[in-house]
Amino acid sequence: MVENRSTLLVKLADPEILRSRGVPKEVYEAIYAGGAPWEMGRPQPEVVNIEKAGGFRGSVLDIGCGLGENAIFLAQKGYAVHAIDFLNSVIERARDRHRAECESLRIVFEVADALSLDRLGRTFDCVLDAGMFHGLSDPERLAYEQSLRAVSVPGTTLHMIGFSKEETRPGGARRIGVDEVRASLGASWDIRSARQTEWDVKVFATPAKALAVELVRRAG
Repeated sequence: MVENRSTLLVKLADPEILRSRGVPKEVYEAIYAGGAPWEMGRPQPEVVNIEKAGGFRGSVLDIGCGLGENAIFLAQKGYAVHAIDFLNSVIERARDRHRAECESLRIVFEVADALSLDRLGRTFDCVLDAGMFHGLSDPERLAYEQSLRAVSVPGTTLHMIGFSKEETRPGGARRIGVDEVRASLGASWDIRSARQTEWDVKVFATPAKALAVELVRRAG
C-alpha cells in the first residue's frame, strides 16, 4: 500500500533543513490535509501523566493544539484552556469536532502564531507545548522564547514534550535534549525537571522516544 503524502512528508523530513528553516506553513497544511501522523484521536499519554501528577493549574495555553485532543482533555479536567494553532483550517476542524465541548466547557480555540503570542493580550498559569518546540528552526526557537514572555509571569509553568535525542529512527521532527532547551529558553525560564517518555505517532511502529521538560518562568 502506497503511503499517503502527509506521512511521507514526515518520514522524509531532513534534520538540517529543519534546523535552518523549520517547517513551512504549507507543509503543515499538506500534512493535515492527508491526516497528520501525530493526531491519534486521544490526548498524548504524557499529557495525561502530567495532569495526574498535578502539573497543571488554573488557566492553560495549549500552543500548537492541532485538532485539540490535549486541550479538550484538560478542559474536561476543569482547567480554563486557550488552544491555539496557526492554521485556520485546523482550528476550524477543531471547533467543529468539539462543538459540544466548546459550549459546555471553559475552552477557546483561536488562530494564533506561537511566535507572536503577545497578540493574545493576556497571561496564563500554565503553558503546554506538546510538539511545538521540536518543529522550530534555531532562529525560531530564539523568537519563541521572546514570544513566551508575553503570555507568562514569574511562576508560570511550561510543559514541553518533544522527540528525544534517544529516538534514532529517521523521520519526524528534530530531536531535542535538555541542553538545547536550556540554550533556547534559559534567558527567562528555569528547568525544574526533565525525563524520558514516549510520544504516540503513526510514523513509527512503536511510540517515539520523547523528552518531557518542565520549566518555570523566573522573576525578572
